[in-house]
Amino acid sequence: MKNLRAYCSYVIVMIMTALAASCSTESQIKHFSGDGKITTEPYYGFIQGGGGYDLKFEPIKLDKPAHFTYRFAGLPHRQNLAYFSIEDSRTWEDKHLYDWYQRTALPAEKEEYKYACYEDLKGTLAMSLKDTKGNVVFQFEKKLSKLVWSYGKGPWDLYDEKTSAFVPDGREYILEVTINPDPILTDDVGYVFIRGVGSEPLSFGF
Repeated sequence: MKNLRAYCSYVIVMIMTALAASCSTESQIKHFSGDGKITTEPYYGFIQGGGGYDLKFEPIKLDKPAHFTYRFAGLPHRQNLAYFSIEDSRTWEDKHLYDWYQRTALPAEKEEYKYACYEDLKGTLAMSLKDTKGNVVFQFEKKLSKLVWSYGKGPWDLYDEKTSAFVPDGREYILEVTINPDPILTDDVGYVFIRGVGSEPLSFGF
């Protein structure tokens, strides 16, 4: 019984923490303006203080090369990670795992997961984040096959592990994206996705 009470108390504290983080983040993202749609995600960054947000830009069809420019300001002063997300139902793996699955997976598994190798892709992605004075925050151009491919419960999130993180400091930013997709991605859509994680003390004010 004592353990059950302790567990219930822990759950209540976690819920209250999440709600407080959500309220704090909600009040901060009200200052956001510009392109994209921003929403709160209270469970990001629990260790750092809880609270977070997603900033998602307009999806684009990956059937041809494209260049897009976005402007935004007012993101909270928190750690941000910039991704290019691709909605694709296949299970993308590196060459080593792809070859292993081809040798060992049952036919039913291959049909269900539709394994694919991102190291075979020929396309490229370039992303550049600058302020309105032209100061570079991060910038990269890489083959799709050289980016990190991360998958959680949603689309495949591609990022450059050396340059995709930044902390907004109140400036207005200009984000330029150039995608030259591989023909195998013709039926997919992709979009820029920025995730802000909790990194500031909790506030119980709304």
